[in-house]
Amino acid sequence: MGATSMNYNLYLSMLLMAATCCSLVLTYLSWKRRDLPIAISYGLGMLAGSFYTFGYAFEIVSTTLEHIRFWLRIEYIGIPFGSVIWIIMVLQYTGRQSLVNRKLIAILLFIPALTITAHYTNEWHHWYYKSMTLNMSEGFPLVSLVKGPIYVLHVVYSYTLFAIGTALMFQMFLHANPRMKRQIALMIIGSWGPYGFTLVYLSGVIYMPIDISPFGFVFSGFFYLWGIYQFNMLRLAPLALQKVFESMQDAVIIFDMDHTLTSFNH
Repeated sequence: MGATSMNYNLYLSMLLMAATCCSLVLTYLSWKRRDLPIAISYGLGMLAGSFYTFGYAFEIVSTTLEHIRFWLRIEYIGIPFGSVIWIIMVLQYTGRQSLVNRKLIAILLFIPALTITAHYTNEWHHWYYKSMTLNMSEGFPLVSLVKGPIYVLHVVYSYTLFAIGTALMFQMFLHANPRMKRQIALMIIGSWGPYGFTLVYLSGVIYMPIDISPFGFVFSGFFYLWGIYQFNMLRLAPLALQKVFESMQDAVIIFDMDHTLTSFNH
């Protein structure tokens, strides 16, 4: 059973490595369009996710607590900052770029800075993990973590930002034209990947011996890639485009390369 379980973990590790490659591809596509602020934040978000999936790919095949602790540190290069980068991207995507300034970014980064510091120094105070032990009950090594107060703060903070960002995108969805609604829907569905998988894991609704949160990036990567190639999501924030159209006094009609009507103003 132990050998079978380790083979199963190896397959999951390979899937996570594929997710890492997917995230890095998206990071590269964003870098090519780095003249756009939203492309920068989107690329940084994918890069943060790649640290998570890459580290966890090795964590689930590690056999000692020391190795698991090492790969957790790799994961936490990206984990604390994912939600902050995501909410900045949402602000840019929904036409609120003017709100993104150094002061706001500094405020948003306070909890992530506290999180990563507490995680890396946990052995001194145990405020992030009260305990960390090796569990062999599933037939293969797993880490059992008793969460501390800063871990709880990190989770609450992340989901608060997610709730705010999702509300902004739903508001945008309600006022968008039909073509833009499809693009925004892909953004919303893709964003639910890491957060939704994490929520299922933390709630314990479905018993999972391993943390399924990183696999949310596999889910998200599919929808984000679809959105980029189908709707060119990184070209321009649709709400900003809509506002420009509404303010123009001349009639404007836009067709794509297949001569399909994509947008127009009233």
